Amino acid sequence: MTGSVANIDAPDTIRVRIVGELGSGPEGGQEVADHIVVPRRQLQRIPINRTEIWAVEMPNNLMPSVGNQGDLLICEGAGHSFHDNHVNIFSIDDDVIIRRVVRGSDGTITLRVDGSDQPAIKLEELPGKSVKILARIVGAIRMTSAG
Repeated sequence: MTGSVANIDAPDTIRVRIVGELGSGPEGGQEVADHIVVPRRQLQRIPINRTEIWAVEMPNNLMPSVGNQGDLLICEGAGHSFHDNHVNIFSIDDDVIIRRVVRGSDGTITLRVDGSDQPAIKLEELPGKSVKILARIVGAIRMTSAG
């Protein structure tokens, strides 16, 4: 897969590129800061729909159902729509955030933080703001310290 974000190192591993901050990933022009070699079996349980995957460090503990601060989030690039219950990296004007999409029965779309006191963001209450899905988070690699 020449030029792909996920490169095969060996038949049983995949090299996943890591970017330095939340954003649209290498396919969106972000610089690759590092990479991690992951056993293929570890990624087989993640619902990856594309060949282009990358990782970014979870910046905080706001979404523990997704990952903890310091864990590596496995992401797919742009081109996703507002599917219910998907967790995405969004840009709202100049702010880049991680939120879960919640579709109301009335068709409204809300961006939420799981189990948090942070207020939900209702898309219809953001007139004139640019809201984009930069990437979909498909899984996480838990980072633990040895010892």
